[in-house]
Amino acid sequence: MCIKPSSQPTDVASLRHLFSRLGFEKFASDALSHFQKQPACIPLLIALIHEDLAAAAPGSPLPSSLLLASQMLHKALRRSPLADCDGVEAQLVPALRAVAARVWSPALTALALSVAVLLIRGAPWPGVLAHLDGDGDAADREVVLSILTVVAEEVTSPSSRISAAPASVSGLKQAMRADGGALLRRVHAWCIGETAERRRVAAGLACCRAWCAAEMILEGEAPLDEALLLVELGARTLG
Repeated sequence: MCIKPSSQPTDVASLRHLFSRLGFEKFASDALSHFQKQPACIPLLIALIHEDLAAAAPGSPLPSSLLLASQMLHKALRRSPLADCDGVEAQLVPALRAVAARVWSPALTALALSVAVLLIRGAPWPGVLAHLDGDGDAADREVVLSILTVVAEEVTSPSSRISAAPASVSGLKQAMRADGGALLRRVHAWCIGETAERRRVAAGLACCRAWCAAEMILEGEAPLDEALLLVELGARTLG
C-alpha cells in the first residue's frame, strides 16, 4: 500500500489523530507502520509522551496514547539509524521517573525497553542508570529495577530484531558481567527489611532471575548467595 506523505503525522496533534483512528480504519495501522520508519517518528513519540505526562492529573489512569507511544518508541529504536537515537536516553529519564511514580507499570516496561535497546545498540553502559538514585528515591528504584530486568532479557533473547553490531552486544555483556555482583548486592539491599514493599520485592526477584538466567552473575561469586537469598525472600513474601 502506498502511503501519501500528506497522511504522515507532522506534529503531536496529527499523531494523536492517527492513534484515534486505530481499530476503525486499516489505513491508520498502515500509516503508523510506515511512520515508525521515518526520521520524525522518535522525536514526535517522545513529545507526545511528555505532553501526556504533563496533562495527567494525580491518580489518573494510564493514557492509552502514552502507552501506545511508549510501545512504538522501543520498536522504532530497534532499527532506526543510530544518528536518530542520539540524546534519546536523556530525554527518557523524566518520563521514566514520572510513570514509575504513578505506578503505570506497562508504560514503565515499554520505556525501559527503549533504554535497553539503546544500550544494546551501543549506548555506553551503564547509561541513564548512573543518573538514577535507586538508593534514595523510590521512583528511581523502580526505574532501575525495570531497566536492569529488561536489558538482561533483551541482550540474550530479544523480543524482536535489534539492529546492533556484534561488538556492541558482546561489549555490553562483558560490562554487565563486570558489574553484576555490585548490582545484585544493591537489589538485595533494596528488597530486605520490614519497609520493603511487596511490589518492590517482586520487581527485585524478577531482576535477579533475569540476570541469573542471562548468566550475568559469574559462578563462585558471593552475589550468587545473595541471589539465592533474594529468591528465598521472594518465595516467602509473595508465596
